[in-house]
Amino acid sequence: MRVFQLSRLSGALFAGAAAGLFAVCPGRASVVVETNLSVAPLPVDINGNLNPTWNTWNANAISAIGSGSATAGDTSGPSGYIATPTIRPGDYFSTAGDASAAPLPGASPYFPSWRAVANPPGSFATEHGSALFFPFRILGNGQKIAIGNVTNVMSSNDPSNFWGFGTGLISSNGTNYTPWRVGVIYGPSGKAGPGETLINNGQPGSTPVDEIDDSGVAVWQQISSSYGGSPQNQIDQSISAFYDQFPMTQVTNTYTLTDGNGAILGQATATADVPEPSSLVALALCGLLLIRRRRAIPRLGAE
Repeated sequence: MRVFQLSRLSGALFAGAAAGLFAVCPGRASVVVETNLSVAPLPVDINGNLNPTWNTWNANAISAIGSGSATAGDTSGPSGYIATPTIRPGDYFSTAGDASAAPLPGASPYFPSWRAVANPPGSFATEHGSALFFPFRILGNGQKIAIGNVTNVMSSNDPSNFWGFGTGLISSNGTNYTPWRVGVIYGPSGKAGPGETLINNGQPGSTPVDEIDDSGVAVWQQISSSYGGSPQNQIDQSISAFYDQFPMTQVTNTYTLTDGNGAILGQATATADVPEPSSLVALALCGLLLIRRRRAIPRLGAE
């Protein structure tokens, strides 16, 4: 199991808000916190190195979050950012060769996979799983805010609250601004655009800004090689065993912004509804088939 915020790595609503893609909660002094869900490549490899595909996904995510878009980049491949209201049961499992697949038995195998499909086609063939991210955006709307004053609480509704491990992720490895947790100081106009300054290169998390665009905390679980058989069988059996042990139907994450003295300025929550894992492979393969077909369809503007 991995819970993650990349400091180890680890519109004013968005365009998709009306479609239910974003949870938005205004706080005191018109501060607005927005959050959503996105399925993304694994951020790091077994050695802790950044995944190049994730780097591109992150750049797309920050661009979409900051511009108020629900998509960015090439959404027919793994590096494209898509804000989504739903996930599949296998959307946050990896085959990246970790030494332990705990709480599943044994170690994790190492082979290509994407959203619970072993040896996926095309540009997905270089990936070793996918992760569930909770991107967010905070608008100060005239009040200065800071990434160091953002906390998160994560939970799942299984009896053991398995993903409760994710609580506190956002500050567990420092709070400096980075390319994945970007502060924006507006220019003379007092709004995003010409004259703005991006704070994304290690500046202290206490640095006051006007806006925060963050690709968010993430979770994923390793597949176990203990079940044997084909790569697809190892994925299927691992996911089945995971949900047998942790029968969850929801994963929830809440971000809270304070003024640094405990007063809450704003909050927002995103909940991933997890369907039953039956017909998992058929659903995942259908998704990849649709993606491959979409490549032949010209795209005009954002999807």
